[in-house]
Amino acid sequence: MGLRTPDSQFGCPGGRATTEGNSPVHWVNQGTGQIPEPKWKEVVRMTIVSAVVIQPRSGEVWEELQKQLKKAIQIVTKHGGENVTLLVTVIGGKQTNVLTMLVTAENWTKFGQIQEAVYGDPKMQALMVETGKIATWEIYTAQTLEL
Repeated sequence: MGLRTPDSQFGCPGGRATTEGNSPVHWVNQGTGQIPEPKWKEVVRMTIVSAVVIQPRSGEVWEELQKQLKKAIQIVTKHGGENVTLLVTVIGGKQTNVLTMLVTAENWTKFGQIQEAVYGDPKMQALMVETGKIATWEIYTAQTLEL
């Protein structure tokens, strides 16, 4: 079940609703002397998770790839990526030693802003060119699903 917020949060004349935590708890009167009757609507909370699966081209590039990924993590974090985590598959058949960088965003709008900033950064563009010489990657993006 999603968070319920007053419709007035989205443009009610004379009032603005704010939320604290997971519940709408504070109404702000913007000088009209009236606080509007709230009309509730459902807002679904979601998290967007991006997984960049990185395959080293050979075992000899392992140390260099880690250095480049450390730089990539700094760039992604600088541009608002949340929970940036690097994983290595240790038991995975053909996928053993594959790296996965996980990044989260609170919603699709934030995800788009992060993506635009990261891939528009000249340092990231140069890093991708260099990393492409020693690794390949695929990007998977998902969102949380409330049942």
